[in-house]
Amino acid sequence: MKIGSKVKAFTNTNPNKVYQCDVILIGQDVSKEGYVQIHCHFDTYSSELIPGMYMNADITTDGIHASVLPEQAVVSYEGKDYVFLDQGNKQYKLLEVKVLKRSATWVQIDYQAPAQQTFVVKGAYDLLMMAKNSEAE
Repeated sequence: MKIGSKVKAFTNTNPNKVYQCDVILIGQDVSKEGYVQIHCHFDTYSSELIPGMYMNADITTDGIHASVLPEQAVVSYEGKDYVFLDQGNKQYKLLEVKVLKRSATWVQIDYQAPAQQTFVVKGAYDLLMMAKNSEAE
């Protein structure tokens, strides 16, 4: 989301009435639920709307297609980042990946996964330790 993003806003009382507007200000505080307040300029004035009222909105963003995983799915070892591909029947493939971006909960990786590919999310670090310990023996 950025200043100038297009927004389609509506109220809970009349969700079928859609108001076109643009983002003019984005709050800096994120609530514990992950919400951020934004301020919009409406294309057309409506006396039904009161300044400061809360609304629902669909926001158009500059989307990109990216491979992202929960942060616990990407493990680091000796300066490299890895993920595990789940091949079924308790078989896993260790795959080195390049981390492009990190947030508090998500990691974007440089890997184009086939649609049916499944990654290990929980227990990836344990799998890494088992794999590295068996290599050392």
